[in-house]
Amino acid sequence: MSEGPSIDDYSAEFWRRAKVASNVLHLARLVRPQDEEVGTLNRYRLFELDGAECGEAHYAVLIEPGEIIWTGDGRKLRVVDVVPVEEDDSPFVGFLRVESA
Repeated sequence: MSEGPSIDDYSAEFWRRAKVASNVLHLARLVRPQDEEVGTLNRYRLFELDGAECGEAHYAVLIEPGEIIWTGDGRKLRVVDVVPVEEDDSPFVGFLRVESA
């Protein structure tokens, strides 16, 4: 009689970790796509509540107030307000007022 986990225990853990890793990679690709895909995404300029500029972000979907977003540098932010850009020649679809989430 052996002590410790069996090979089946390791196998189940391996597949669980592989599934988690796959889901994380899929989510990361949705949030931060490859550089060649950025042209097809909605581009936003980010501003803190005090008006200070805090970067930009690209998303495949339109962002709405109340949503939680992740930036490319790993910050988790809550969208407080969205101001659409009406100018046709602007590279941005909107400005997001954000706070730490």
